[in-house]
Amino acid sequence: MKKYGALAILLALIVAFAGCSASYSGNAAEPSYGGKIADADRESKTAQSDSFPLAEKDDPDAKIVWTGSVQMQTTDWSKTVDDLSQVFAQYGAEVISAEENSGASYYYGSRANAKRAVYELRVPSETFAEFFDAFSDVNGSVTSAQKSREDMTRAYNDNALKIALLETEYNELKALMEKAGSVEEILAIRDRMTGVLYELESLNKANNQIDYDASWSRVTLTLQEVIVYSEVDADFGQRVKVAFINGWAEFASAMQEIFVFLLAALPWLLLLGGITVLTVLLIRRGNRKRRARRAQQQGNTPR
Repeated sequence: MKKYGALAILLALIVAFAGCSASYSGNAAEPSYGGKIADADRESKTAQSDSFPLAEKDDPDAKIVWTGSVQMQTTDWSKTVDDLSQVFAQYGAEVISAEENSGASYYYGSRANAKRAVYELRVPSETFAEFFDAFSDVNGSVTSAQKSREDMTRAYNDNALKIALLETEYNELKALMEKAGSVEEILAIRDRMTGVLYELESLNKANNQIDYDASWSRVTLTLQEVIVYSEVDADFGQRVKVAFINGWAEFASAMQEIFVFLLAALPWLLLLGGITVLTVLLIRRGNRKRRARRAQQQGNTPR
């Protein structure tokens, strides 16, 4: 009886320890991947912990997640795409997805049937700053560049502490399992061990994701083909110039589309024209016959 009582007391202590661990886990703030702020670093809005303060920007152990967004215009599509390919290769950027299309664009400085592409990139974080600045050397015009910085060090360290506590608890549960003397005790210990393993898997998965996000930065690049580069602070004369050039370009493009449409429809137009001519000839022939019969009937009528 004393042996069972000691085991029961130890099991109660383990359950209480698990409750404290769960309470600690519940109070931990979840990491946030919120919106971006242009040309400014943003720290995570999660409150800082006294035991795990946010790491400095130059701390090699910090878990910093960088994201960026760049919008560019180009008047020479092939040249710009070639330049971008060289920049991607130079800084180890990988294209996750690329969407390219053409069609009428309706914002300032664009033209009808202009090409447009959106690239989703991942870049090694150690080359992110140089890669982000390299767009200024690419053939074209950078109209917008935004980047954000999120420090996930606190969340990572909090998870690491929970993992250490849960691993200690798991080892203690294994020791208790060897001393368990009843089926009820074995089932209770096994059930808690299963819960601990589940929590460990979840926390390790979260930290692995943070490691990945901190190692690879994300950049969204939008490239738009234009005739004349747009200028944010363009004066009236520049706006008139761009409007005039775009107007003529769109007129020429519309004429080309009409010409191509007529060429494509030419066989049908010829067929329709032939049917129309044949129909007119048959109608005229029928009218002549009716007039001739009418004249003949009038000549044969006695006066």
